[in-house]
Amino acid sequence: MNNKSIILTSLLLALSHVLVQDSYAQDGQAQDINVEDLGSLKTEFKPIVKTDYMQTKKVLASVSSKAGESYVLTTPTNVQQLHYLVNNGEIVKKGQAFAVLSGPEVHHFLSELVAAKALFKLSEQRMKNSQKLFEKKLIEEEKWLKISQNYYESSLKYEHMLHFDVLIESIDEANDSVTIRSPIGGILSQSSFDMRLTEGDVIARFIPESAVRLQMQVAPNQVEDLEYVELKNCRLNISSVSRIVSNGFANIWTESVKNDCGVYLGEKLSVTPFYKRQTYRVAKTAVFNLEGKDKIFIRSDNKLAAVDISLITLIDQDYIFSSDTDLADASVLVSSVSAAQGILLGLGGE
Repeated sequence: MNNKSIILTSLLLALSHVLVQDSYAQDGQAQDINVEDLGSLKTEFKPIVKTDYMQTKKVLASVSSKAGESYVLTTPTNVQQLHYLVNNGEIVKKGQAFAVLSGPEVHHFLSELVAAKALFKLSEQRMKNSQKLFEKKLIEEEKWLKISQNYYESSLKYEHMLHFDVLIESIDEANDSVTIRSPIGGILSQSSFDMRLTEGDVIARFIPESAVRLQMQVAPNQVEDLEYVELKNCRLNISSVSRIVSNGFANIWTESVKNDCGVYLGEKLSVTPFYKRQTYRVAKTAVFNLEGKDKIFIRSDNKLAAVDISLITLIDQDYIFSSDTDLADASVLVSSVSAAQGILLGLGGE
């Protein structure tokens, strides 16, 4: 046999070997290798971490309260000066003095309050006296209706002013000022104004501590199965989800913020969402790709089996993934993975 024939025969044998190996892999028979095949290469194994909750990348959250959960106190009259006795964001008790309102309009309001009370008392007495006469048909119905109307109008006006009157702790007539109390206990949120308050403007908001929550915006397809978020050493369950999407995002609210969370109203911070979903966590170095599929090597005695996985996200230096195979307590290869992949492909070790 001449040299050309020898060379041609060798090439055919090599090609035949490669074709056999390729067919072997495609038939699914070459998904296992022996640990000894890695020879002197480093073979480090780690247990796979299984969890019923899937951790995802951090999202931005703000510390706030839902609309309607705070008590909004407005002024019944114009106010030239407003002096707070409590710092913004501090917790006040119900009935605690928190602000001083000053100005000539404040003095006028107090005068109106006295007049409204007097008119109410007069109309109330007249109503009682006239009712007896009306029952005896001693006064005309039209006159009775007018007396009733005056009574209810004066009653409503006095009751409206009385809502603010009960919050007045003290009156300083010399300085046309009143000191007012908090209507409820909670966190004081001061009003932001430039010059003066006019009738109907907000004096302050009082947010109950139980109403302070974390608010986040997430994509609609990330809402389902969202169970809780973590910040620092604090875990907060999700309490409500808005089903109305705004600017492509849905609003998510947690339960009330716990005291040990150490956050402040209005603060913005990063939190980690957790979804109720069975997943696994493995070192990034353990994952390889074969024929377009992500896989890991699971050890069983002296064998390494390549198992299909579905990657979900990357957290730090670990992958979060799911698998149709139960991988609880499995031992996964995290070193020399590319060498093991090469042996699987029939390329030999590194």
